[in-house]
Amino acid sequence: MEKVFLSKCENYNREEVYSAIDKIFDMAGGIGKVVNKNDKVFLKINLVMKKHPDDAATTHPMVVEAVAKKLVDYGCDVIIGDSPGGPYNEKVLKSLYKVCGIEEAAKNSGSKLNYDCRTEDFFNS
Repeated sequence: MEKVFLSKCENYNREEVYSAIDKIFDMAGGIGKVVNKNDKVFLKINLVMKKHPDDAATTHPMVVEAVAKKLVDYGCDVIIGDSPGGPYNEKVLKSLYKVCGIEEAAKNSGSKLNYDCRTEDFFNS
């Protein structure tokens, strides 16, 4: 059975979100129980539509930043991304990342953004 860890966070204030993320990793037994140093980690977020963070339609960028920063500081190579509905190309992703606050979250955390939009047909290859 998988475990889920939660930490209450009253707002998206940087210090509170970072503290909540620290608590979650502590509950899991430490970051080393979740990832290894030098791991390549894809942080899959939810970018369902191009909305400002205050609209609460996507993963909040402060949560993305806090998790990514924790992983980067531990020594992981972190790539943030999603495959949102509708057209899926680099131009669309750049626009979504910017409006949703993810571009800044990646910059502040030292992580990268995914722009790889290739598809593969695993059943006919």
